[in-house]
Amino acid sequence: MSEEIILMQEMIDSLVALSLNSDQCRTLSRRIGIEPSSIFADSDTNYRKIEALVERARQLGIEETLSSKANELCSKTNLQKTKTIGETNTFSKLDTAMAIKFGELYNELLLKIGDNGGPSFKKKGGQSKIPQDLIDFEVKLKDIAKFSPSNCVLGVDSKNNNSVLKRKAKKLGYNKYEEIIIQIIDYYSKRILTQYPPSTYNADKRLDIMAEELFEFLPENLQDADAPRYLNGLIFDTTSQCKIFNE
Repeated sequence: MSEEIILMQEMIDSLVALSLNSDQCRTLSRRIGIEPSSIFADSDTNYRKIEALVERARQLGIEETLSSKANELCSKTNLQKTKTIGETNTFSKLDTAMAIKFGELYNELLLKIGDNGGPSFKKKGGQSKIPQDLIDFEVKLKDIAKFSPSNCVLGVDSKNNNSVLKRKAKKLGYNKYEEIIIQIIDYYSKRILTQYPPSTYNADKRLDIMAEELFEFLPENLQDADAPRYLNGLIFDTTSQCKIFNE
C-alpha cells in the first residue's frame, strides 16, 4: 500500500512540475480517452485535477500513456520544464517514504497518548496559555526555554526538517497534524511539568524525558533510529509556536 502511494505521488509531482493549467488538464484527460467531467470539476484546483488524472490512469493501467501525452502536450505549447516525468522532483521517493512514516508516527501518537497509552491528556475545552506575540525561535530556545547551545541547534534543525515532512505528509493524506500538536501541548503541561518541574529539571532534561516517553507510545515497527528525529521535530515545532517550554 505504501509503495503504491509513493509511486502515485511521484507521478503527481512530475505532472505538477510541468505547470499544467486547467485547460491543459482537460485536454490531457481527453487525449488519454477520459471525459474530464467524469473525474474532476472545473472548480477543482489544478493540483486536484492532476491527482484525479493520475488516479484514473493507474486504475486503467495507462500511466505511461499519461506521462507521454503530458510531455507531448507541454512540448507543443512551449511549456515543457527542464524536469520531465520520471526525473527527480523536489520530493524524491525517499522523501515520500519518510513523509509516510512521519504521518504514521503522529497518527499512532494521536491514538496512544489519549486512548491506549496511559492517562488521558486530551483537550477538554478552552485554550492553552499561549503568549500573544510569538518571538524569534532562536531567542525562544536560548533565552526563554534556556536550552543548551547544542539543543538550540538541534531545535532549529528539527523544526526545519519537520516543516518539510509536515507539508509532504499532508499532501499524502495525513491531515491530523494540528490534533497531535494539541496532544503534545496537553501532555507537556499535564504530565511533564507536573512530574518534572522546571525548578528541578532544566529544559534539556525535560526534552529528553518527553521524547523518551513519547517514544514508548509508539508500536515496535516505528521504534527505530528515525523516531527520535521525528519526535524532536514535533516537540520543537510546538515550541516554536510558543505553546510549550515557556517557563
